[in-house]
Amino acid sequence: MNGSLTNRLLALASLLTLILFLASCNNNPGNPLEGVVANTCGNVSGIEGMYWDLSNGFPRGDIPGGVPTIKVVGGSFVHPAFPLLGFIFPSGYQAFADMTQGATGVNVIRNDNQSIWRMTQFSFPGQTVQSGPIMDFELSQLMNFLGTNINNMQVICVSQGVGPAGELAPGLVRDFTNLMIRVGEFTAVVVVNVTSLQGFDVGFSSVSIAVSASPTVQFETEIMDTYLPIAFQMIFNDRGELDSDGDGVPDSRDLCPNTPPGTPVDANGCPI
Repeated sequence: MNGSLTNRLLALASLLTLILFLASCNNNPGNPLEGVVANTCGNVSGIEGMYWDLSNGFPRGDIPGGVPTIKVVGGSFVHPAFPLLGFIFPSGYQAFADMTQGATGVNVIRNDNQSIWRMTQFSFPGQTVQSGPIMDFELSQLMNFLGTNINNMQVICVSQGVGPAGELAPGLVRDFTNLMIRVGEFTAVVVVNVTSLQGFDVGFSSVSIAVSASPTVQFETEIMDTYLPIAFQMIFNDRGELDSDGDGVPDSRDLCPNTPPGTPVDANGCPI
């Protein structure tokens, strides 16, 4: 059955927190963030610091200009398997579905291959996986994309931990590793969240991954013009909060994304 339990904690950590931000958003574009240190990492400030906070689930009400939007539309993306999963992206970019087996996601890549926004999800039925090895793999893939060497990587901010995720469902454990790095001329934020079912005969792990990377001198501009505007669209559309699989449960509360059409589901979006 397609739609085994996959993780939406990334939406809760780096995207759903935007909902909290909207409730208190300051729409004054003259509210600069220069010098404002991140709440979750003392090594970054300004727009970078705001983005790091949002990526770690810390609500911010001071995004310059309010609701982030695409300034110059370059095209639109619709996932071939889940047509409700779609968004517009800026000029100079292309969007591609993540065709890795078992993945549901998208890579948005600038035409010069110098900037990427990536979000994808995997499920591992019957397995318990950890965020650390997945982070290592994502970093390796990112280094290959950027054409640089991981030995030159400098960790600017790190957030990681393991703990119960009882707010989602009993027996779930959350394992996360989030990094902001600089490597060569590039800055990147990589977020890996794993939710595992433990203490039952049949277990599973669900993984959500988000990657944002560009040249350091352009990173704050890309945050405002590309990364945040796309992320916002991933939780809202013109009908309200996004429901990618059309099962009637918004993505932010859907514990079983990608449910096949017509499948009866419970309040958590899981097949009955």
